[in-house]
Amino acid sequence: MLGAVGTTLLPVVSGCSAIETTDEQAVTTADKARVFIGNMDAGEFNKAHEHLTSKLQQRFTVDLLEKLWAGLEAQHGAYNQVTETEPTPIDDVDGVSVTIECADGTAQLGIATDDQTIVKFDNLADYSPPSYANQSAFTEHAVEVGPQSLPGTVSVPSDADSVPGVVLVHGSGSVDRDATLGPNKVFKDLAWGLASRGIAVLRYDKRTFTQDVPPADKTLETVTVTDAVAAVNRLADVPAVDPQRRIVVGHSLGAMATPRLLNRTDAIAGVMLAAHARPITDVVVDQVRHGRSVIDGTLTSQDKQEIKQLEQTFQQVKNGDIPDEQDVFDTPAAWWKSLLSYDQVATARELSVPLWIGQGGRDYQVSSEKDFQQWQTALSGESNVTFSLYEQLSHLLSPGRGPSLWAEYEYHDNVLAKLVTDLASWISMV
Repeated sequence: MLGAVGTTLLPVVSGCSAIETTDEQAVTTADKARVFIGNMDAGEFNKAHEHLTSKLQQRFTVDLLEKLWAGLEAQHGAYNQVTETEPTPIDDVDGVSVTIECADGTAQLGIATDDQTIVKFDNLADYSPPSYANQSAFTEHAVEVGPQSLPGTVSVPSDADSVPGVVLVHGSGSVDRDATLGPNKVFKDLAWGLASRGIAVLRYDKRTFTQDVPPADKTLETVTVTDAVAAVNRLADVPAVDPQRRIVVGHSLGAMATPRLLNRTDAIAGVMLAAHARPITDVVVDQVRHGRSVIDGTLTSQDKQEIKQLEQTFQQVKNGDIPDEQDVFDTPAAWWKSLLSYDQVATARELSVPLWIGQGGRDYQVSSEKDFQQWQTALSGESNVTFSLYEQLSHLLSPGRGPSLWAEYEYHDNVLAKLVTDLASWISMV
């Protein structure tokens, strides 16, 4: 009988309807997962938070749940529905895999419950190769790079003979050869996409990924430039590669370092993907400000105070008041100083080799308005420079919607196919 005592209403996937269970029916983990997702879809993040154990509540705050949901919709578009729940162990606990359908893609979350609450909550996204990668069109083999013997991989087009070759240069942090971040592998996408189009690609594990580097030695020169130069030299020894057609492709910090690399090597061209033009300290302050305000556009008084403190600390770095080995924003002062002492724009302006500067319009880590436009202003009169802006791309070069945020990187997507094909065409003409 409708409305009988003992009936519980559970929101279904759209957040607009409900399903009924009675006291005699067990409320399953799948049911609880749907309630939780329904709360998130409705913007009821406090209610969603109440479903978590006290331990999970400490890890997943209300604010974090809101940002994770915003990241899902930024990466995959507006939420539509839960299409499937499948029994799946979540960290050795019986749970369900929840498939979420959005406007532009799908995501999978893992949820496990006890009698009352959610005890496990995880993103089950895995990497998958892009559709534009033809794995039968190339082969791969291991190489070592430089005196540090950094492990690397060369992707070589099948039956290649004297093809152009690319070295991929990482962004900041301890990054592997695939530029893995969550379920995303930016460099693997680029390598496989370019190798499928007749271009050999060398990628390697960054020094800070494979070994400990003393804090005072963590400089742009030590952890990026020296090893990238060695990689360009190593590429010349790959039999299928034309040594006269080697090209540097840098991403983020690696893109910012590309002008210096072109001065230090025989590379005939450079590609700069998401390269900051402003001082790194200005870039990071803007990143923090964006991260604190991306949801509702406002900053709390605490946010403002912490940003002010960060600006003051960076000023101390600029003044030389902080020892090289002392951490600033979780990174040794030596690193910040080495970046501040390098003028990437002036260095690029002096180059005569071809440059391709690409930028995502949604990138919040490197601004299309503040950085990309500065590159355009500084180099617009240079006939050797090509500019390409991709409005939908985030810092990871994958498409999305609305403001980008770090939580977007928790969900899988591939580098945009058009960027890969544009890049391959440009390299082939250099």
